[in-house]
Amino acid sequence: MPVVVGLGVRGVFSIIQEVWQTMPSLCLRALREFLNILQGQSPAGLRSEPKETTDALFELLMKMVVEPVPPDNELAADLSSVACGCLLSLVVALGDTGKMLTAVSSLITAPHHLTQNTLQIPQIFYSLQDSVKAVLLGCVTVADWFEKGVPAKSFVEEWTISVPLEEGGEREEEGGRGGAAVACDGRFLYIHGSFGLAKVGSGYGNTQRGLVYKMEPFRPREKAWLGLAEGKLFYYPLGQGEDSVLVINADTLQEETSLDLDVDCLGSQCLFSDGECIGQIKVKKEGGCVLRKFATLSSPMLVVEEKALQLSQKTVLVMGKAKYDSQESIHTLYQDTSDQVVRVMASRNSVAVQTTSGKLLYTGSGAVFGITSKDVSKGEWKEVALPDKNVKVEHCACDNAGTFCLVVSDKGTVYFGGVNKKGEAGEAGDLWRQI
Repeated sequence: MPVVVGLGVRGVFSIIQEVWQTMPSLCLRALREFLNILQGQSPAGLRSEPKETTDALFELLMKMVVEPVPPDNELAADLSSVACGCLLSLVVALGDTGKMLTAVSSLITAPHHLTQNTLQIPQIFYSLQDSVKAVLLGCVTVADWFEKGVPAKSFVEEWTISVPLEEGGEREEEGGRGGAAVACDGRFLYIHGSFGLAKVGSGYGNTQRGLVYKMEPFRPREKAWLGLAEGKLFYYPLGQGEDSVLVINADTLQEETSLDLDVDCLGSQCLFSDGECIGQIKVKKEGGCVLRKFATLSSPMLVVEEKALQLSQKTVLVMGKAKYDSQESIHTLYQDTSDQVVRVMASRNSVAVQTTSGKLLYTGSGAVFGITSKDVSKGEWKEVALPDKNVKVEHCACDNAGTFCLVVSDKGTVYFGGVNKKGEAGEAGDLWRQI
């Protein structure tokens, strides 16, 4: 059977070789199928395949890359691009160093007809990249940003964009806003700010890094979101509750059409794009968030997928200076994945959290709970003990001065606690008083 399959595959290659210049549409379909198969392989995964079969495919692809398709054919660019993708995927899947060097050198010294083509990176290159990272780091698995977050020192480089200063400065003085929305298609950066909408080269895909190729004063006073999906540039104004997304022509930077969103856009939300669909993350009134994906082919843009989102963990962040915490910048105060925060209460010299297990913890001064012992230092938490050890805290409230508090248990009991001070809170000898 392998011999018969090999003969059939070589027969297909010979047919493509004979008609790829006269019937490019047929060859394009065949090459796309080959590309899907090749880019799904692992690096060096085809090393043990019959040499006569892989050599025939390699020679065919090399010929299609080097020899131009008749320029009057509208599929010439697509055919050359897909052939390049197949060639690169094949040499990586074969793991043959000689063929890799031959393929790369042929692309570098390629004839003029390839210089304007756009080549999509095959998926097998991402597998190769992960393999190289694993070898360099000495571990099998490589942590990505989704699992471990973005590294604190991930900054690589920066460059200046030559936006006309007089235009940007004038609009800022008239009430413009800072910040910008950015989207990238791999070649160009699309930036919307107080200057309008700009198309800037990224340095890739035969573009000059930082060069403004096109600029239009498109809604310069709006704060907006930009996204790319299905080759279209989308614009959405923020903070106005708009229920439609604008489609922008990527060449002229002018509005082409408007697509309605098939959902309510009022309230807290954010849009995103995965390259194929427009997505929305929206806070629900009853709590939690919902993730939606919209198809971009019609108006209104119908919801093709919807999922409810729940926070995997909750973290208490604080900023400002306090007696129990001198760090003024925003930072983490409490984080415990096993017992997460339900409610936060803050007073003058302390902060308390109520957890999902019904505990009441505090850091700083315990005077608000009638505890006169030494303050709890930064980074440590101490549990507040109630008279009944078998109850759970259902709710708690503290006064701003940090002198007394009210605690409601899951049994409906209300406790009043605090420091004795001129009879304002509690009674002598009792830490807690039941109301």
